[in-house]
Amino acid sequence: MQEDRFKRISFAPLQGQTARMLIPLSLRQDCSTVVYLKAKGHCLTRSRALIEVLIDMGGKLSVLAKLARYLPSKWLDLIYRCVAKNRHRLPITCNRSIARINNDDRILP
Repeated sequence: MQEDRFKRISFAPLQGQTARMLIPLSLRQDCSTVVYLKAKGHCLTRSRALIEVLIDMGGKLSVLAKLARYLPSKWLDLIYRCVAKNRHRLPITCNRSIARINNDDRILP
């Protein structure tokens, strides 16, 4: 959230009312992943979701994310799962809970 200086991205829990209205049930049932809702209701998950979030936020990481678009989803999702599974081992600066970040205006119900 801190990298999104222009506040382009909002967040909502998959169990919340915003997700119930906008995200298909099949995607909301897997709470161990990320879902990114693009324009016109197009939903992306896991690594593809993170890549598009980084691109939409802009900045230095968007350049790497644009290059990552050309890698196979299988590879990217494998990396995504490894990081997600071991996220509790990451340094505290990389493992922040949305609830602990003071950006309440971008956290949707």
